[in-house]
Amino acid sequence: MTQYEPEPSGWAMGGVLFAGALMILIGILQGIAGIAAIADDGFFVVTRNYVFDLDPSAWGWIHLLLGIVVALAGFFLIAGRVWAGMVAIVLATLSAVANFFFIPYYPFWSILMVALDVWVIWAVTRPGVYREPSWPPERGGRALLARHALTASRRSAEPAASRAHAHASGA
Repeated sequence: MTQYEPEPSGWAMGGVLFAGALMILIGILQGIAGIAAIADDGFFVVTRNYVFDLDPSAWGWIHLLLGIVVALAGFFLIAGRVWAGMVAIVLATLSAVANFFFIPYYPFWSILMVALDVWVIWAVTRPGVYREPSWPPERGGRALLARHALTASRRSAEPAASRAHAHASGA
């Protein structure tokens, strides 16, 4: 006996696509912040007596490398790779932690980035978004939009097929 599992809603699928786009944006913005910190140590004003005192250029390298990896994961998330969902959760968590420690250097920016990271985590943890499709067989990563369009076309074809069957049987 197989258990019926409903298809993910359009909101859930759209949320994952938006999360992928946000990850690309977060990666680019973190990369820019990293380059700014690497290029000019004086760009970020350091708060005095902060417990996690790290050189701004070191933070720059952290943000630059993390930004590149986050943006790449965003591309794979949009491409529909199932493993990218787990990678997105891990990277968004690391990004949120790195930006939490970066608050004394650039408070508003860091808090905004933490909020975006939390939104990404929420979007990719929606129930039913990541599962193996039963048909057609998975061959590499299909785009989430194409998968959602296939599901929507099946749903719209079902009522027409049932009406045609009812008409043919004389009901």
